[in-house]
Amino acid sequence: AIVFHHSYSKPKLWSFSSNLFSSIIMNLSDKFIFVSKATYKNLSKKIYFNNFKKKKFKILNNGIEIDKIKKNVKFKKIINKRFLNGIVLSRISEDKGHEDLIKACILLPNKLKNRIRIYFVGEGNKKYILYLKNLIQENKINKIFYFTGYMKGSSREIINHFNFLVSPSRYFEGFGLSIAEALSVGTIVISTKVGGVTDFLNQKNSILIRPFDINQIRKALLRISKNKKDLLNKKTSGITLIKTKFTNDIMGEKYFNYLNK
Repeated sequence: AIVFHHSYSKPKLWSFSSNLFSSIIMNLSDKFIFVSKATYKNLSKKIYFNNFKKKKFKILNNGIEIDKIKKNVKFKKIINKRFLNGIVLSRISEDKGHEDLIKACILLPNKLKNRIRIYFVGEGNKKYILYLKNLIQENKINKIFYFTGYMKGSSREIINHFNFLVSPSRYFEGFGLSIAEALSVGTIVISTKVGGVTDFLNQKNSILIRPFDINQIRKALLRISKNKKDLLNKKTSGITLIKTKFTNDIMGEKYFNYLNK
C-alpha cells in the first residue's frame, strides 16, 4: 500500500517526471491511502495510466497526538502576553502566502498594529525571506513581525502559546497538520480554503478565507481582535472535533481496519 500526503502543481519539467514516476509506482501497487479528498482528486488527474482508477483506494485523514503538552520554554520567554500573538508555522516560501499576510497587516488600523504580533516559525529560501523583511521595513511595520527560524519542540507545544494561527497558503494543502494541531489546543485558525483543510475546517471552528485575498485576511485579523464570544465558540468546536474524529488512535484504527480487509 502507498500513502499519499501531498500533491500540487509543480513546474512543467519536474511535474512530468514526478507524475511519470508516481504513475509507475501506483500501477504496481494494490492499495492507496490519501490523507484528504483534495489530495486524491488532485493526484488522480495526473496519473498517466487508466489502471489506477480501477484499484482500491481509501481517504484516511491524518490524526494528531492529543496528550497533555508542556510549555515550550523558548517561546515562553519570547512571547509577551500583553499583545495579540499570532503564528505562521510553515516553510517560508512564495506558495505559503506570507507576503499576503504582510500586505494585509499594512492595511490594519494603527490601534491594532500596536496590539498585534506575528511570528514566522520555520526556515525557507534566504532571498525570499530577505524580500519579505524588506517589504516589512519599507512599510514600517517591523514591530509586528518576527522571524524565529526553526524552533525545536513539538508543534502543539509551540502553537499553544499563541492566540491565533494563520495559514495563508495560496495554492494547496495536502491536509494541514499544524492547523489541526492549532484546533486541538484552542488556538484560533485563520486559513485559506485550499486543498485538504476543507476536510475538517468550517466556519464553526475557524475563519476561512479566499487565497490571495489580502482584504479578507485584514478582516479576519480585525475579527479576532474584537469578537470574543464568536472566538470562544470556535475554540470549543475545534477542540471537540479533533478529540472525537482526528486523534492518532482513531487514525491508527482506521489504517488497521483498511489494511486488514
